[in-house]
Amino acid sequence: MSIQHEGISSEQRSHVAVPLLHVPRGDPVRCTCSTTSVSSPTGESIVVLQVAGEVDLSTVDFLATALTAVLRQRPDHLIVDLAGLSFCGACGLTVLADAGVTAARDGTCYGISAASRLMVRCWSRFWIKSEQPTQFPTCSAGVSAAWARSARLTPQYIAAPRPPLTRMTA
Repeated sequence: MSIQHEGISSEQRSHVAVPLLHVPRGDPVRCTCSTTSVSSPTGESIVVLQVAGEVDLSTVDFLATALTAVLRQRPDHLIVDLAGLSFCGACGLTVLADAGVTAARDGTCYGISAASRLMVRCWSRFWIKSEQPTQFPTCSAGVSAAWARSARLTPQYIAAPRPPLTRMTA
């Protein structure tokens, strides 16, 4: 996945190594996490963690490891993209909630994109309403919001103010 925004694409991409797992029935289960880092025009770091596959008891440690690794970098913005997720158990929701607490403590803006309606309904069990992460319909919307937020935080100085508008009479 490549994130494009006004001609700027992600230059850095790293993958968290996740081996192929086998459940007792022999069915392969795979959970993958990869990160994409971009910088806003003001220099703030925006990290997107893309999660794909299934997050359950056998794979939740991979998600926790990936989130911990990203949060150790202390990015300005972290967006967890769940578009590729086919299943997320309660243990996965708990890890996402814990990551939100850690992000808030460290001053990282935390958001989740492309969460299923079922996940959003379950969030009330894992997050206090005031602590729920910002939700974005797509990853691109999350990156755009991070760009907009960083632009709002940058002071805008005008060398000479514009003259006030005057009403023209005919």
